[in-house]
Amino acid sequence: MGARRAHPHWAFQLVDTSGRTAAFFALAESFAFFAHGSYGILNELWVNPEVRSRGVGKDVIDFCVRFATAQRWTRIDVSAPPNAEWDRTFAFYQKRGFTFTGRKLKIPIPEA
Repeated sequence: MGARRAHPHWAFQLVDTSGRTAAFFALAESFAFFAHGSYGILNELWVNPEVRSRGVGKDVIDFCVRFATAQRWTRIDVSAPPNAEWDRTFAFYQKRGFTFTGRKLKIPIPEA
């Protein structure tokens, strides 16, 4: 089919001053012509419930944007499931500047 290039992945842990994990998040790089090159995907973002609503999520997104700039990505994509239980997460991302881009689909790959 042609040449393939491995796309890097990064995992980050934010530790607070008491040594507990305040947040965990994972970024991956992808490529698409319609995206005008390489872009990032925020695959996971977990914020410790004990520190939610204290700006930790905002700090993580700010870091991700700086990281994306350093990687020369054109954008960062993120998705949240459509069920109502994820409405707060969806609103959080919108508040941080993410815009709705449409539906996302998946296909499960059976085990070999």
